[in-house]
Amino acid sequence: MDWRQSDLLGEASLVIVLAPPRWRRGEVIGLGIHGLASVIYGFYLWRTASYRRRQRQLNTVIDRRTRELSDKNLALQQASQEREALMRQLEYRASHDVLTALPNRREAERVLQQGFDEAHAGGAALALALMDVDHFKRINDDDGHGVGDAVLSAIGQALSEQDQAHCFAARLGGEEFLLAVTGLDAAQARAVRARATALGRHPGRCARHARALHRQHGHGDSDEAPSRRALLALADRRLYDAKRQGRDRLIGP
Repeated sequence: MDWRQSDLLGEASLVIVLAPPRWRRGEVIGLGIHGLASVIYGFYLWRTASYRRRQRQLNTVIDRRTRELSDKNLALQQASQEREALMRQLEYRASHDVLTALPNRREAERVLQQGFDEAHAGGAALALALMDVDHFKRINDDDGHGVGDAVLSAIGQALSEQDQAHCFAARLGGEEFLLAVTGLDAAQARAVRARATALGRHPGRCARHARALHRQHGHGDSDEAPSRRALLALADRRLYDAKRQGRDRLIGP
């Protein structure tokens, strides 16, 4: 009988089940995935918050710089406006008399040159009148310089109220004034000059000076002289001729 040993002893088996390591367990893997997702989400939130914080900081810087630039631009605009106003004021002071607010000699010569050039170019005529107040020194001596200034201011006001479209009035200095009529033909210019100067027949008055104000006039027209200087000299000679011949009179066309 040939029995094998295995038949005699029988067979036995042993099944060994090995537990997986902890890191391969489902709950551990789930926790790992959840943790990784949390880390990724946290990183996303941190990055987003950091970006928003930087954006707010950048916006703050931009707003501050914008305000600074706006303030600087406003300051520059104000400085420019002040400079322009100052320039206008300086130009006005350089061309106008302080007491009467009329243009001064410098401005009068500029306007006369322009009117004279237009007249000799075949345009409108230029009618000129120089005038001063009779015995003005006596007014200052008898009534005071305040009254004298008031007299000059009143004359300046009266001259400035003439036909502003065609009349230009200026104070040349002291008690001497100038009136120029432009933009009209010769006859019209002379007529306007005659009305504006209102010689001795209607002597001017000043509220602070009770006596009548008499004036003498020296007139000249652009067709009587070859230049603006010659025209002024002609009217000036006629003005002093009026003084020598008895004052309160007009000499010229």
